[in-house]
Amino acid sequence: MTQLPTGTVTLLMTDIEGSTRLWELAPDAMRGALIRHDAIVTSIVDAHRGTVVRSRGEGDSFFGIFARASDAVAAAAAIQLALATEPWPTPLPLRVRIGVHTGEAELREGDYYGSEVNRCARMRALAHGGQVLISEVTANLVRRSLPANAVLHPLGTHRLKDIQQPEHVFELLLNAKAPGRGPLALLRGLSLAPHLKGAMVAGGLLVALIFAIVIVSGSSTNQDAVRVEPQKPAANPSLGAGPQPSPIYGRFTKLQNDAVHREGIRLRLATPEEIVQEGQAIPLVIHLENPLTETRRITFPENLVVDLYVRSLKGPDAGREVYRWSEGRGVAVKPTPMEWNPGQDRTFSFLWAPPPRTVASDQIRAEYRIVAVMRTDDPIEAWIDLQVGPP
Repeated sequence: MTQLPTGTVTLLMTDIEGSTRLWELAPDAMRGALIRHDAIVTSIVDAHRGTVVRSRGEGDSFFGIFARASDAVAAAAAIQLALATEPWPTPLPLRVRIGVHTGEAELREGDYYGSEVNRCARMRALAHGGQVLISEVTANLVRRSLPANAVLHPLGTHRLKDIQQPEHVFELLLNAKAPGRGPLALLRGLSLAPHLKGAMVAGGLLVALIFAIVIVSGSSTNQDAVRVEPQKPAANPSLGAGPQPSPIYGRFTKLQNDAVHREGIRLRLATPEEIVQEGQAIPLVIHLENPLTETRRITFPENLVVDLYVRSLKGPDAGREVYRWSEGRGVAVKPTPMEWNPGQDRTFSFLWAPPPRTVASDQIRAEYRIVAVMRTDDPIEAWIDLQVGPP
């Protein structure tokens, strides 16, 4: 029998996002998918010197334990990469949220107990499918030993349910583009409806999208990064084998746009980057903020808070919607009330990589409108435009 580590350990917890819905939609396919999911997670945990302590602990969840934090983080990365490339038989692909935390836990009768176990479970609950969230203590331990092509992205301080001490949360970005580390392919993790997939093809090149979100509550800054796989620009052989310059892909005509709801809540869509380099993932932020001095309360009738979609105005995809995402909680369609205290800002933050250019041109050859919609009875919109060109 494997000897379980004691004292300070690193905990890894997983959970399948929307598993209840998948069981309802396709129970037979879900049975087969779950068998494959369990085999993938178990083999990866074992391969990284960890032990599965508890499977099927809560719904379709796993709980693994590691003596070394770097092994746990490497296992989390490998799990997401493996699951993202698996051909699932279910109507929607399995998307798993993962939390990783390091602390002292009590080992009793083959299982672990204590406040640090609870903290890891709460961090997992913050994540969305395809996302790995890491506590500050774990992040400090693994900064110099991250998996290849992975970076830590700070998501701010969050209050965890029923836990007094807030947590500074980091996201493990797999194959993200980090300063000084060069362009890296981005992890694939989100499926698109079939009628949207064709819109992502420009001259035969398919762009795979990744999306993850974290919602801000109160004064904390919750962010879920959206990740997309940009087409890597071809190297210029005349420049040799050294680093290739990044040509300009395009530019935003404005960096932010606002709209105000009748209840006084302001919707703002913004980006800090005016110039977009070829292959660059663009940081975008949606703010829902209360600039007033009194508390405001809004009900979202369809249980959806905001939509984001990208529509092509010019170019080969003109008139098409090339990407859409909706942020809503829960499976049931029921009204969701939200309350803002004075000055409170609920933030949705992510990265988006536009489709690659397929034709060189000195003129603007494409234009994309990125639209954020606040989903109330009387929805409001804010948008910014990206003009593509010159090469």
